[in-house]
Amino acid sequence: MRDNELSLRKEDLISIGVESINQIYDLLPTPISKDVILDDHLYNIYQESYRCLCFSLFDAGIILIGQLLEKTLKIIILLKTGEVKTGTMGSAIQYAFNNNLLFLEDISFLRFFTKKFRNPYTHLNLKEIIGYHPIPIFKYSTGKTIEDLIYNTQLIMKKIREGKVNPHFVDASSDSLLASMVKPEIDKKKALFCAWIAYMKFEEMAKIYIKPKDFENYIEKFGSPYDKIASITTNEDSD
Repeated sequence: MRDNELSLRKEDLISIGVESINQIYDLLPTPISKDVILDDHLYNIYQESYRCLCFSLFDAGIILIGQLLEKTLKIIILLKTGEVKTGTMGSAIQYAFNNNLLFLEDISFLRFFTKKFRNPYTHLNLKEIIGYHPIPIFKYSTGKTIEDLIYNTQLIMKKIREGKVNPHFVDASSDSLLASMVKPEIDKKKALFCAWIAYMKFEEMAKIYIKPKDFENYIEKFGSPYDKIASITTNEDSD
């Protein structure tokens, strides 16, 4: 069994989870009250994203935060226009902008977050996620035996310390192995940044655009999705 498979054992997952929560939880913003988020689906996405961050699943957490903002925007569009938007995040932002559905600062934030975080992580664009991240590489002959490898490695290390050889720098985003070495720490920094800016904006937008009155106005204008469902006749109704 390979070492990285050990982390999928139940006892290892519990240990990793506890350690991660102890390290990360206090770095996150205070959880938003359920009373602020009136839509249950939104609250579920919010909880899932928060839990991902607590368990150091930073890549997944950023993707879910992107989904949270996208769903928030599309609910706002639905409440204000009665239209169900199923297209891209970008098209929904443009629609909201064209129809003056959000304050300009909210439009600007959604555009920024989509370009900087949502799209790169959704499409796993390593170039945009990692940026230019040069990794020093030393290429040398390993020889034919273990003894050759040890000897050659020691020789190269000596030359490196003496400044007799210089590394060749390779962009980490150009190779998946190199990317896997640097991406976790980059993900962590970006995820914590996203949590602080996105959760604050999410709470703000929920308070402004998704209030009880907004749901009432929506039903008055467009009706309820349950209006066309036939009522079941009970025995008392038939008497």
